[in-house]
Amino acid sequence: EPEAGIDIFSFDNLINIFKSLKSNGNITIIVSHQQKILKMADEIVVLDNGKVKHFGHSLDILHLLDNLVCKKLRVGGKNE
Repeated sequence: EPEAGIDIFSFDNLINIFKSLKSNGNITIIVSHQQKILKMADEIVVLDNGKVKHFGHSLDILHLLDNLVCKKLRVGGKNE
């Protein structure tokens, strides 16, 4: 999680580095929970307890993740 513990200015610089790597045709593997970083991905792998739960094009996976977060926040009116 390269963005962990950095300030907002450093976070923006990090995003620019990832964009530069991508535009140069590099393959970069990033572990992150930040949606801003996930939106830059071509493909996303979601792990759950060490196993692949979802894998695919980022737009498809982001849609699944958004639905999972909404469901978790709505169950019984409490966060799970």
